[in-house]
Amino acid sequence: MIELKSLHRLLGAGGRFSFGSADLMRETLGVEPGAVTPFAAINDTERRVSVVLDAAMMQHETLNYHPLVNTMTTSIARADLMRFLEATGHPPQIVAVAFSGQDLPRT
Repeated sequence: MIELKSLHRLLGAGGRFSFGSADLMRETLGVEPGAVTPFAAINDTERRVSVVLDAAMMQHETLNYHPLVNTMTTSIARADLMRFLEATGHPPQIVAVAFSGQDLPRT
């Protein structure tokens, strides 16, 4: 689970996070709601988006994501995902953002 109320503090952002509007996702990332994926960084040519990947997820050698649409899934090696994001100008922050119910930060 990701606690949106306190995520901004964890990442050092100026204000609280919320889900982006469908129009903003289409405009910035070129994807529909429900299909957000690290691969969408390729569509953010203005580099308006910061990519944050969960540290626990990045412990896996192979990662699975939607390829810009949520009707399919594709796999990529962790190292290849990092190279892809860096090549798009979106070097990711790797942060422990997911918590179990017992580990939720206090807001």
